[in-house]
This record gives sequence, structure tokens and C-alpha cells, in this order.
Amino acid sequence: MKECGSQMSEQELRNLLGCFLFGGEEIDKKIKVLSGGEKARVALAKTIVSKANFLMLDEPTNHLDMHSVELLADSLTKYEGTYIFVSHDRYFISKAANKIWEIEDQQIKEFSGGYEEWVAWKERAAKQASANAKNAAASKPAPVVAGTCTGTKPKQENNAPTAINKEVKRVTAVPETVPATGRKNRLS
Repeated sequence: MKECGSQMSEQELRNLLGCFLFGGEEIDKKIKVLSGGEKARVALAKTIVSKANFLMLDEPTNHLDMHSVELLADSLTKYEGTYIFVSHDRYFISKAANKIWEIEDQQIKEFSGGYEEWVAWKERAAKQASANAKNAAASKPAPVVAGTCTGTKPKQENNAPTAINKEVKRVTAVPETVPATGRKNRLS
């Protein structure tokens, strides 16, 4: 931790490591003997003490216990730089995000607000889309479907060409039904 460019004193570094659940003799362990979760916590602690002004995190809560996720979320909300993260952890997103970028139909859609606000907005948009689909189905003219046609030959007394009489047996109007389907959206 001392070698990652921090100007923190040894006691400040120990306090920071304590926030990431490292204490006592654990502070002096070599990185190669740490578990995956411990390595992730050390990496996050190193990132915090570095003077980086931009962080890009890919699934930062993987291998973290709930307490570490809470610490990470709190640290990011206090972080003075810019950060972007990709996560499927809804709790973490709700704690750390203030803007949501959703990728849908090969486009990025930006929503300014927290996760709960985004979920409510998506639900309203789905209801509106469903209502629009129902209205479109109701206002669409019903197609006319003709019944079967039969051909008959009238009796001819001479050798004149025969004519075929076509008779429409039945004409039925069949309303077209359009199911109100919603598209399934994804949070990444």
C-alpha cells in the first residue's frame, strides 16, 4: 500500500485497511496468499489511496461479502473523481449510482437519477407502451375476410363457351387481436 503513490502515513493506511477488514497480522500478508475476495478488497483499497480521478470498475462486488460491498459503495459516494461501473448487484447499484446507462437495441440510453427512480421510470414506460399498443389495436380497422368461392357451370344448350359463376357464400368481419406484450429490459 505504501508503494501505490499514497502520501498517507502508516497509521492512516492501517486505518484504511481496517475499513476493508484487514487488521493485526493480516496487514503484513503477501498478496499471493490472499483469497480472491481479499485480493479484491486490497485492489479497491489501493485504488482509493491512489490519486486517480477516474475509475472504471467491472463487477466490483464479485467476491465481496455484504460488509465489503457496503464499504465500497460508501467509498464511491465519497470519491471526488468520476467512476463508471458495470454491475448486476442491484443493492450496490442503488447505493452507488446517480446515473444509469442502459444499452438497448445497440444504443446507450441515459437516465439521470438513482436505481429506484430508473425502475419506476421503466415500469411507467412499459405501462404506457402497453396502453399505446391496445389503443393502436382498437383503432385499426378490422380486415374483411371473404368466404370460399365455388364455380358452377350453367347448363348450355349450344356449343358456346361455358361461363363460370362465382358466388361468395359468406363475408365475415374478423377483428384482429393484438396482444399487449412488453419487451423485457436488461441492467447492467
